[in-house]
Amino acid sequence: MPDKNYRVTAEGGLNIRLGPGVDHKDVGNLAYGELVRSPEMEGSVPEGWLPILLFVSREHLEGVGEGEEEVREDPSNQVQVYPPVPGKMRTSRPGLEFIKNEEGCVLHVYDDPAGYPTIGVGHLIKPGEAFDQITEEEALQILARDLMVAENEINRMVRVPLTQNQFDTLVSFVFNVGSGNFEKSTLLKLINQGQYDAVPGELAKWRKAGGRVLPGLVARRRREGELWGEGQEVSPAPPAEGMVEQTRAGKWKGIVGITFTPESFREYVQGLSWDNWQPEFIVLHNTEAPSLAMRPNGFTLQHILDLQAYYRDDCGWSAGPHLFVDDKQIWVFTPLTIPGVHANSWNSRTLGVEMLGDYRTEPFDEGRGSTVKANAVAAVAILSEALGLDPETIMLHRENGETEHYCPGDHVDKEDFIRLVQEYGA
Repeated sequence: MPDKNYRVTAEGGLNIRLGPGVDHKDVGNLAYGELVRSPEMEGSVPEGWLPILLFVSREHLEGVGEGEEEVREDPSNQVQVYPPVPGKMRTSRPGLEFIKNEEGCVLHVYDDPAGYPTIGVGHLIKPGEAFDQITEEEALQILARDLMVAENEINRMVRVPLTQNQFDTLVSFVFNVGSGNFEKSTLLKLINQGQYDAVPGELAKWRKAGGRVLPGLVARRRREGELWGEGQEVSPAPPAEGMVEQTRAGKWKGIVGITFTPESFREYVQGLSWDNWQPEFIVLHNTEAPSLAMRPNGFTLQHILDLQAYYRDDCGWSAGPHLFVDDKQIWVFTPLTIPGVHANSWNSRTLGVEMLGDYRTEPFDEGRGSTVKANAVAAVAILSEALGLDPETIMLHRENGETEHYCPGDHVDKEDFIRLVQEYGA
């Protein structure tokens, strides 16, 4: 019988094992969207397992062109850029070309400096792979697979939005220096603080090999820095001390748009640095509209993006509040290390926390409101600890003399909230 072709449909990819069963060694993975060919084998293979020279679970595989001898080439003869896992990013076609040009590409088998057979863009030939001569398109296809480890690590570690060019830059960098170095780097710390403009300069520091500055690395880091800035839409630079209030003036500072549990929020905050701006206290708000009744499932990413459009385009502001808290999660909106816009004359000195609900009419101590309260208490307690803020300094928005909003509503008891913040984690 002819070989059969399959495409991986599991969003997280599939593990490859040395034999059919979870007791066999895990030796790699297949990515979402990847095409694989399963050879016909003599003898029986246990149900639920598929041989692909090694073995992979059949779950989340769909047949593609079964009965063909080989996987068909794309009619356009262009390399396949794998569809992204929802919520994840993948290297673009221009990004693949960029990395190929930086790394070099050899279309025949050769031995690397350690004596291992290699082909394409530094691809170490694995057991069961057979190459002699390949095309540039095939080299890019192989590279796309090889980059998945770096892509997955970047998706895991970076907690702020990236443009496609910025993501491609980081893939090039991590593919070159390794994910372990990236995870420990000041570069990652600055990115997660939203300091996008600092990245090219930080990349330039990675120019040594064997203790020596290499001109080739200097040039590569310069090109990566240029790629980072191409088409950049958000680049919130660290604010200067004593910056004036920003409402309708100034460039939009961008959003983080990441959701956390209280536990993961603590870890996130521990990785931040307030070297350029020190908040003096935290201000509590409620959204009023939308109310809890209007958001039965809390905030979604689309709601957060809609809020960005509202503050940026409709209000003309440079930023919004720092957090949106509902009964399911803590959303980081404006980067926590820069001033937001949320409370008139307090903007340059405070962090703003918006709680989902209308606490003039909706309860804050029972039902969904009590869960919003618990998440808000956790977020404020974690921030207060990280910044060395006294919970007694917490303010309600309505206490600002320049606002007409009665926010966050009579059902929010300030003294009780402060007490819970003081007790949190004690």
